[in-house]
Amino acid sequence: MHCEASANCSLLSTFQGVAFCDIFPLFRDPLVFEGLITQLTHHIISDTITNSPNKKIDVIVGLDARGFLLGPVIALRLGAAFVPVRKRGKLPGECVGATFEKEYGTVWSVFQI
Repeated sequence: MHCEASANCSLLSTFQGVAFCDIFPLFRDPLVFEGLITQLTHHIISDTITNSPNKKIDVIVGLDARGFLLGPVIALRLGAAFVPVRKRGKLPGECVGATFEKEYGTVWSVFQI
């Protein structure tokens, strides 16, 4: 399924060594989207859960944009909560934040509490 998903994406640009791809065509074909979600979920189950001390996933964190499209579906499959993470000032309600390094610089992100 990896090849099918890759065949449905197109490279938009590259910035500081990071490739930006258009993933929206994945959503046009339900079988390709299903295959992608199944492969991602399988990877989490076979690699992450088997190596975690409590053998379960409590929360799937989805980073702005792509994470909002894929994260809730994966969380649902795993029986886990979903937490959206966005740039400061974009989420309503009380939030906490943290900085982290990305390929192109430091980013401040927040999530609701």
